[in-house]
Amino acid sequence: MNKMCFFCFKRSVQHGRCTSCGRIASASSGRGANDALLPGTQLDHGSIIVGEVLGHGGFGITYVAQDSTYGVIALKEFFPRSIAKREGTCVTATGEDDASYERYMADFKREVKHLLNLQAHPNIIKVLFDISENNTFYYGMELLQGESLRALLNRKGRMDPGKAFQLLEPILDALIFAHNKKTLHRDIAPDNIFLRNNPRDPENPSPCLIDFGAAFTDKNGFTFVAPAVAKRGFSPPDQGLPYDQQGPFIDVYAITATYYNMVTGHVPPPAVERQNKGIISASALNPAVSAQLEQVISKGMELNHEKRYQTVTELKAALHAALEPKRIQIALLICDKGPMKGTKFTLNKASLTIGREADLRISDMDRLASRKHCKVIFAGGCWYIEDLKSHNGTSLNHQKIPAGQRVKLAPNVLIGIGQEEFLFNIK
Repeated sequence: MNKMCFFCFKRSVQHGRCTSCGRIASASSGRGANDALLPGTQLDHGSIIVGEVLGHGGFGITYVAQDSTYGVIALKEFFPRSIAKREGTCVTATGEDDASYERYMADFKREVKHLLNLQAHPNIIKVLFDISENNTFYYGMELLQGESLRALLNRKGRMDPGKAFQLLEPILDALIFAHNKKTLHRDIAPDNIFLRNNPRDPENPSPCLIDFGAAFTDKNGFTFVAPAVAKRGFSPPDQGLPYDQQGPFIDVYAITATYYNMVTGHVPPPAVERQNKGIISASALNPAVSAQLEQVISKGMELNHEKRYQTVTELKAALHAALEPKRIQIALLICDKGPMKGTKFTLNKASLTIGREADLRISDMDRLASRKHCKVIFAGGCWYIEDLKSHNGTSLNHQKIPAGQRVKLAPNVLIGIGQEEFLFNIK
């Protein structure tokens, strides 16, 4: 019988490699990497089988594991390596750090409590269960398949601003949900946004907010979830304020910095460096960033938190307004006089030429109309007309307009083009 693969948990290991997932099999004996539990270790009376290590953090180790109820999962173990050691499967404090160990584990347990409070949102990682064993604490999470936003940016570089917003919008909604639950993340960055594989639509993965650290609650009711260590380029200067003075504006800065990274391909400089050197504008690094969008990014990353958007809701609305395509106000030209009487032209593009050889064609029988006689333009929420230096000119209410100049159109105005006279109206 083939050996067990401790990543996919299928008995498909042959000659040291899993034929199912392609991974090299772990050794079956010896100490686990960095004092991790050995693959095959059983927890919770055999209902959980520990597998390969997925990652290490300051306070824990994350494994792939198989659970009798949930199948293959991610399992996080409390293991603060700076003050703890492993004796067999048990974790114990080193030296005189028993009190610190217990305090940190209490914080670790509170992380689970607060994560469970956020489970209703589809873009926050799911917690499945928790157990106490081996003088430590574990909790099981969904095993995410895909890649981090950081990995995506490393592969593809900067993104189109609209595509970046589309990808980030579910995370904005997740943060709004968390803030409504009095929970701050305080560690938002591309590394902590995971893009779940979407079998139904491989081109559009499902973003998920991950890596919630130890949690505690201050007197104002806000829960701080994440390590206190600032993340270079993504943490605002006010993250160093006393906890009771922090608020959603902390996450506003970090998620805006993440968006800046997405649309420019550059990690923003640390806040402390920006105070002296400033920051390269997003539009200078990506010409697709509009002036309005530039203003939103700048306000979201204001060093002075009082000048910043105070909530993610405000930031989302501003991003949406800056990126939303300006809707064209549909208008009509109805021929009231001339060979084309009764003909209707629909104005549904930002710029349309009118003439015998144009977007909107005048009858070839009308020799008073030029090939490209004039054009209509939609800009700033209004329609304009511009004569293209036609031979016989363009008139509004029987008055010729200057060639090459835009003239604003009003409802019920008569536009004279060759032998035709068109009535302009908003549809």
